[in-house]
Amino acid sequence: HAAAAVRAADPAAGVVGPPGGAPGLQLLPPPTNNHLCRLADELSSLLFDSRRRSCHLLILNFFVALGGLDELLVGFHQAAGQLWGAIHEQQQQQQAQQQAQQALPQASPAPDTDTSASHDITMSNAAGAMPPATGAVQVAPPPVAVSAAPAAASASPGGSKDREREPRAVAEKAFTGFLGVLHQLCSAQAIAGSPQAGALLVTPLPAGAGPAAQAQVKDPADLLRFVLGRVLSSVLEVWAHPSLPLAGPQLTGALTGVLGLCVEGVPSRALSMLRASGVDAQPGARAAAVFVPNPSLVRSVVEMGFAQARVEEAVRRIHSNSIEAVMEWLISHPEEEAPAASGGAEGASAADGAGSAAASDEEELSRALVA
Repeated sequence: HAAAAVRAADPAAGVVGPPGGAPGLQLLPPPTNNHLCRLADELSSLLFDSRRRSCHLLILNFFVALGGLDELLVGFHQAAGQLWGAIHEQQQQQQAQQQAQQALPQASPAPDTDTSASHDITMSNAAGAMPPATGAVQVAPPPVAVSAAPAAASASPGGSKDREREPRAVAEKAFTGFLGVLHQLCSAQAIAGSPQAGALLVTPLPAGAGPAAQAQVKDPADLLRFVLGRVLSSVLEVWAHPSLPLAGPQLTGALTGVLGLCVEGVPSRALSMLRASGVDAQPGARAAAVFVPNPSLVRSVVEMGFAQARVEEAVRRIHSNSIEAVMEWLISHPEEEAPAASGGAEGASAADGAGSAAASDEEELSRALVA
């Protein structure tokens, strides 16, 4: 459905049909760089929350199970192909410009006699002398070459915007967008640290999913390893392309970062986070119902003024060691002892009022007896 929505938003993306050409489908050229840029942005916002720096775990689970990861990698290869084509086209244009400059005829110098004569005539005219005699040849001074670079720079104040719309610049933007999505997908520790990661990454598909529900990965650590393996195989194909050194150090460094995360795999800290979030490391095995709070997180929240028992209760209730989620639960769930305490305060104030009323009665009685 997400892919259909993106294609509907950009008709230039095209509809890809089977090789035989099913009726009702039209085979169009590959998607443009602008479409790939929008697709990378939509995938990033679909799978990740940039504000909280977390992952939409349930969407990621279903996204992988229903083949969304394969479509993402197809788009990544399309963006890489567009980048290689833009680099090749730019090289051809540079070579054509160099050949054109070399083909220009070289200006031959004029004879010495003519040069000296023209120099003498020009100097005499500049000094206010009489014009040359009849029959003498007057040579005009050579034209002064004026550089067109400043004029071009002043005539096009939006030169930077024009460069951003160049084919290579747009191709680099699309390629960088997909690299950003892959980098977040391969950050196993960040995904495992999201609230309820162990439970949401193994939530089964609906009953109507068909064969995809049977082939769904049942263990969160295995799901992360599956994603890392698929991304690694795709990135290695791009890494081996001969045009990669021409892409520049920035893109090469981003690709190296994704490779490093794939090689690192699922670290032990991520595995412990998955166990703590409700699912054991063994496939399909559920952990105990009691959630174990992180001691360092509990100390940090207690230092803010909350009671330790309340903090531990909040961690168990939300089933997560996220300090933001714990603070949100504590603020939205005030202490239950507050009503009892308020009731005691009301009783104390009532007693004080009764005591003051009794004291006033005694004073009136003493005044009456004295009178």
